[in-house]
Amino acid sequence: MFGFSFAKILLLVAVICIVWFGFKFLGRVQGAGDGKPARPLDDIAEKIRRATGRTQAKRPPVEDMTQCPKCGAFYPADTDHACDAG
Repeated sequence: MFGFSFAKILLLVAVICIVWFGFKFLGRVQGAGDGKPARPLDDIAEKIRRATGRTQAKRPPVEDMTQCPKCGAFYPADTDHACDAG
């Protein structure tokens, strides 16, 4: 049923070698020219930043949170919390 024939093993080794050398070839092609491996996503992100004029992504402000002793819910420290548990 699950016999290991010489042909199956040889085919498996051939497929593994093709994939291995394919990735090595693609790595060389992408990294050619600058002496370091290419990082295409970093290049794309840099192009978008230059095109939009942004230097860094805007992040929302961070707020301190307080936990309600009755219900355990967290709420912003500078606001009031109306708790229904009790």
